[in-house]
Amino acid sequence: MAYVALTSLMATLELQFLQPNPRLSLLHDDDEEAPIKSFFQNLSSLQEFLDIFQFRSAPRDLETKIRDFALETEDNIEIQLSNFLLLSKHTPHQEEASQKLCQTLREASQNAAELLNITNIEKDGETQRKITCDALTSLIREIRVDFVVHPVIHIPASMIESLIENISSLREFLEISNFHGAAVKDLATKIRDFAFKAKEDMEKQSWEVRYSRFTDKHKKLSKKLLKALQQVAENTGELLDRIRNTSNKADEANETRPPIPWLNHNSSQSVNIKGGDNGSSSRCSPRFEDRMVGRQNDVTTIKDQLFSGFGGLKVIPIIGMLGIGKTTLARTIFEDQLVQLHFDVKIWFTMPRKYNKIQILRDLLRSIALAEQHEVKEGRTLVEMMEECLIDRRYLIVLDDIWSTQHWDDIKYVFHRYVEGSRILLTTRFNDVADYACTLKGNHHVMSLLDPNESWELFCNIFPLERYRAPRFESFRSHLSNVVEKCEGLPQVIVTAAKRISECKNNIQHELKKMEKEIELLGILDYSALALIYNQLPEYLKVCFLYLGIFPKRSEIQVKTLLRLWVAEGFVKPSRNKGLEKIAYCYLKDLIDRSLVLISSRTFDGKIKTCKVHSVMHNICENSEILVPFKLLRVLAFVPSPFLQRVPMHLENLVFLRYLSVTQWFEGLNDVVSTNLNLQTLVVCGSDSESQLGVPTLHLPSTIWESPQLRHIELGALHTVDPPSVVKKNLQTLSWVGPTHYRKGVYSNFPNIKKLKIFCKENLESSHIGGSSSKHIILDNLDYLARLKSLTISVSVGCIITFPERCAFPPQLKKLSLSGTNLSGWDLTVIGSLKRLEVLKMENAFQEEVWRAVEGGFYGLKYLVLKDKKLKRFEAYTDAFPCLEHLVLRCYYLEEIPSSFGEIFCLKSIELDRCSRPSIVTSAKDIQEKLNKNFGKENFEVRSSGLIILCY
Repeated sequence: MAYVALTSLMATLELQFLQPNPRLSLLHDDDEEAPIKSFFQNLSSLQEFLDIFQFRSAPRDLETKIRDFALETEDNIEIQLSNFLLLSKHTPHQEEASQKLCQTLREASQNAAELLNITNIEKDGETQRKITCDALTSLIREIRVDFVVHPVIHIPASMIESLIENISSLREFLEISNFHGAAVKDLATKIRDFAFKAKEDMEKQSWEVRYSRFTDKHKKLSKKLLKALQQVAENTGELLDRIRNTSNKADEANETRPPIPWLNHNSSQSVNIKGGDNGSSSRCSPRFEDRMVGRQNDVTTIKDQLFSGFGGLKVIPIIGMLGIGKTTLARTIFEDQLVQLHFDVKIWFTMPRKYNKIQILRDLLRSIALAEQHEVKEGRTLVEMMEECLIDRRYLIVLDDIWSTQHWDDIKYVFHRYVEGSRILLTTRFNDVADYACTLKGNHHVMSLLDPNESWELFCNIFPLERYRAPRFESFRSHLSNVVEKCEGLPQVIVTAAKRISECKNNIQHELKKMEKEIELLGILDYSALALIYNQLPEYLKVCFLYLGIFPKRSEIQVKTLLRLWVAEGFVKPSRNKGLEKIAYCYLKDLIDRSLVLISSRTFDGKIKTCKVHSVMHNICENSEILVPFKLLRVLAFVPSPFLQRVPMHLENLVFLRYLSVTQWFEGLNDVVSTNLNLQTLVVCGSDSESQLGVPTLHLPSTIWESPQLRHIELGALHTVDPPSVVKKNLQTLSWVGPTHYRKGVYSNFPNIKKLKIFCKENLESSHIGGSSSKHIILDNLDYLARLKSLTISVSVGCIITFPERCAFPPQLKKLSLSGTNLSGWDLTVIGSLKRLEVLKMENAFQEEVWRAVEGGFYGLKYLVLKDKKLKRFEAYTDAFPCLEHLVLRCYYLEEIPSSFGEIFCLKSIELDRCSRPSIVTSAKDIQEKLNKNFGKENFEVRSSGLIILCY
């Protein structure tokens, strides 16, 4: 939260005071601007300090101070700004408001400077920590080279392994500890002194021994080196004992967690290779009571990967959210009889939550040795023992619950030599871990939620439904069905619910109702496990994830809307190289890759269109509330316009509003948009049905263009506005009822627009459009929109549009949607020449009954949708549409699909919707047969009204 709070505060300062033309006259002087720039730089330095702790927690008390400072400061600045702006019309009070605002800024700047001084001390400590860790790493490397790789004297391997492990424990203490108390800081100083001295002594004495090999001094120097090594071991042990004592005292005082949670279970003197410590690794998988239901396709798919191919080690990741059944699926495969017979060595290893690289390696290697009943011999390292166990043997190792790429880095090297048909099956919630461990996407197995039938079957496998078959239990069974439905296909929730209801001995119906409410409001899974997942998020993602709680549970979330809201709330850190929406999209991808957010639908090119949050995760979001004063609101959405009109709220006070979405315009909004220079997104959209019922177009005031921050304006088919008279360089999206003639001057004011939707209607008044009322609309000068990627033109009944004879479309256009446009053959030829066009949707857009696609046309098109009541014939040359992947047709009278489509190698599917002619289905089958004959196409589908009627 500290990082996000700073990002938001910096965005406010930049927006209000650091623009080329600041909105506040009191800051025009250089004397006032310089301190604000210094203040902004100090905030940036505080962010850099937090960046240092990207992979571990920053000092909690200091992080809390920074967070509280940023939140309070932004509130104070915005309150004073609001007072100043609202009093700007009252000269006697304006001076007083100006002085208070300047005083608030000065105090905030002083507080930021004081915090920065504190962080500089911490930063120096962090630098010392890193130097010490590097010194310990160098010491480990020196010992390994001098006594293992190229030994200068013979030392038992077990002693060297033990010493390296203990030095690694010192390093991990430094890596994960927060240096609050004096005792811990003193320990860190002693470790630093030890590291530098030990490294220097080892380097010097090993060099002397190596170069005295053939002299009289060699024996004496060797003894000296051995003594020095023993001293290093003793000093290491003493330091570990002190760490352990410090941890125990902290536990007793209940001050903080132990610096190294696993330290109490480690030996600081030697490696004990006699058995597992805690049962986290074993030859067999852990025993589960839960039986897997369904998932047979999952089992078959993974078994095929286990058995197919030879001569190479294959990693198969199983990916899915918490509770989806990854471990159960892996266990079912692990215990499968054919799998047991196929592999010579089978190991199951569960990654412990308290992570320690050395301990995990020891447990993993020990579990392999124990599984093969291999004798532990003195002088042999665990890696050497593993080599003896696995060499020339086909093995299956299950690594359960890996949650970091670092985990894979730490253990992967022990597998790389043993490749003869061997397999590693790993389970994880993280897509980046799966990608890192296995670069072949075809090996990834992403688990899906259970469908309703599978969910009910799983529930009934645990709950004794046969006792409640009688008619009098019909209502009870209905409640059971509701409970299972609210589990949303997540196996762990279903199993938990079934067990709790099964174990209820008295008043089971009361328990069922209680369970139903609990699932809906709180959730029934272990909250500590969910909290752990949340706490592992980087700070900037935590607030983005919590924000998802504003959307109704189980609802689909429009990604476009979500990203704009994150930007408006100030959650997204600006970058010079990326737009804010692109950065926000990366944030969403990160949440999805962590299995916290689910993908509902994608666009044609694979981008995420809608997403949702499973109710299990949504409960975390709902339990966190952030309240702000009304006049400091940045987002006003999801509130019906009639409600805003009825409730006596002073909307004109919302001077910090960045996102405004209403269902219809009303007079009270005029002041909001005209005086609000922070506004980024304005959405005014009624239902689509209203636009079809002849509802007159409402003309909005031109003052909506005044905000310099405008990025998205969506007015739909019911609202229009005069074009702006100034350049809107930040505008990316525009949806409106446009003017009758699109002059060059209109488009030149939108130099960076990427998405444009034009509604052409006939009922515009002449006074509003600068000319006589006309049904004839000329779409000209489209090529001036140099950066436009998506263009939609929708023409209402009774309105006629024309493209000029030499019309040129935007050169970067990737998506074009046309409705009611009355296109001529020449217009279609021009569209077919667009090299970057990938999506073309046309609805009742043809002037004639025949469309002849010209030779070489539509070179890059991938997705073609035709919905037309007039089109009867569709013809295309062989080399037209060479990259087409999907064809969707809703043409009542179209007779057939061009046979040349059977020559398109990329074609994946044809969808027929309400196509009444039998001949069109026949032509689709002919195309399929042709594709199969020419290219051996697999998985090609022909769908009719949503049903697959042909699939190879």
